[in-house]
Amino acid sequence: MIQSPLSKLALISLLLSSQPKFANASPAYDLIPTEEATQKIIPTSVYPGRLTLIDFSQVKQTIIYIGQGDNSKLIVVPDLPLSSNQATSAILKPIQPLRFPGATTTTKTNVIIKTVNQKGEIFTYNFEINQANQKAKQLGVKIVPRSVATITSSHNSCFLKLNSNRTITANDLNIGLSRAITLGYTQPNDPIVGQIQKFIFLAQNSSADCSIPNLLQQSGVDAAIINAIGEISFARPTTPNLKTEIEQGYRP
Repeated sequence: MIQSPLSKLALISLLLSSQPKFANASPAYDLIPTEEATQKIIPTSVYPGRLTLIDFSQVKQTIIYIGQGDNSKLIVVPDLPLSSNQATSAILKPIQPLRFPGATTTTKTNVIIKTVNQKGEIFTYNFEINQANQKAKQLGVKIVPRSVATITSSHNSCFLKLNSNRTITANDLNIGLSRAITLGYTQPNDPIVGQIQKFIFLAQNSSADCSIPNLLQQSGVDAAIINAIGEISFARPTTPNLKTEIEQGYRP
């Protein structure tokens, strides 16, 4: 007989997802408002064999200057010639190291980009370039109006992909956890609830590095449990026989 709420919720996870393939699906770009971007160094990663984009089109700024500290391992070009006054993006491409007589090199170089908006205001951005030797996590950086950045970060701080290929957010997990408690799959004082809540908190505050394995390790919860909670969040009361089907699976 299954009596422990922890065991019951664990078995729900097996019913909904027999072999967890929980994966993260991070936002494609870092979205940074102009006000913040001009006041700090912006970390930007480039990946072997891939292009990285720095885009200013959403704030209607055109690029008037591009400078980089170390040219030996990175090519930076605008999407259109600077002389056209229409360049709104810079494309970064890592290359095999070159040697230039008299030039100095560094492990982390920087790129400075100056832009101008339609009012004639000039902005200066400083990007610190990290040469990453791993699978690409994001496509680049977009400078955006503050309203866009706020909406995105508050609602989509971390995207999670379930086994069913549904993409959810930490808010969906909150809904799923509430439903699991309401339906009696677990109790509010069960230790697993605290683990799930910790995972949700970390997911809400991990937009810069939404690594699912790291979040699971830090929260101490199993991937199958999070997957089950995510699926429960989609189970509306009108879903036929969901509760009955699950309960029948755990009858002694």
